Amino acid sequence: MSVSVKIFQHFEINIGGELKEGGSRTVAEEILVDGHVFEVRTQIDDAFEEEVLWTTADGGIADFDFLWFESDADVFLELRNTMSPDEFLLFEVSADIPLILSSDDIGAYDTATRFDEGAPYAVLVEATDFDQADQISVKNNAAADAGDATVRLVLIT
Repeated sequence: MSVSVKIFQHFEINIGGELKEGGSRTVAEEILVDGHVFEVRTQIDDAFEEEVLWTTADGGIADFDFLWFESDADVFLELRNTMSPDEFLLFEVSADIPLILSSDDIGAYDTATRFDEGAPYAVLVEATDFDQADQISVKNNAAADAGDATVRLVLIT
């Protein structure tokens, strides 16, 4: 059984009376998924220690077609391929601005290929051949001195 995830995205900025905007508040983009959901909400201490939020053994899902991550403080989110410890994607996530990904193999290209193909986002790719995430971790950005962080991760496949 397939179900759809509806995603609404919109931005606007007014600079000197000139309005720039993109996306839609009323028209959703849709991703077809099987309908299995993994969700975790937790508090991350104000320390620079890694906390694993998900592995392929958690929640009955081994991969995902949609990721939603949010935090009330600046944090680092890491998607790792634990079969090859040098392969990971690291995102610096700003407080109250959700991170949305449409697949667990989002980094399946090297950085040069990604930019040559005109990908619409930039991520820090530590390895040149990231395959598929099998672990997601978070670290509080202790340098930001923002205190504890409350985070939420939703994965859907």
